[in-house]
Amino acid sequence: MFVSICNEASSIVVKGLDQEAMIASLVNVIKPLENQNLEDYDEDPESRIFYLVDDYDPITGDGEAVGALRVDWEMIIKDYKNKSKDDLQYNTDIKVTARAVTYSDCYMLCADYDSVVQHFCIDNNLDCPPPGAKC
Repeated sequence: MFVSICNEASSIVVKGLDQEAMIASLVNVIKPLENQNLEDYDEDPESRIFYLVDDYDPITGDGEAVGALRVDWEMIIKDYKNKSKDDLQYNTDIKVTARAVTYSDCYMLCADYDSVVQHFCIDNNLDCPPPGAKC
């Protein structure tokens, strides 16, 4: 259920994502309880960041767009410790948020990058876009 919910949250990316890759990357993210004496499963919030390339051509190494997707979640399972193996349902609260950004124009990516560099007063010697970039 958790993987399905996070996978659905990732649908905010307009063209969608490779469902098998998303499921594979989320299937083992729920950690076992760190404190075995707790009744409820209530771990700290977690997140995963996925880097995106749209229409990637493995021969040329080019893509039509780049971006990132972040999926955050917090899960609480009540009476986690007291359930029997035969009881398949848990009282579970899952809060999932997802946000993504994609750039198909490297000049827009560089403008946003420059804004971040200026805002945080970062000493930057990077040419954006780099010389010879295909924009």
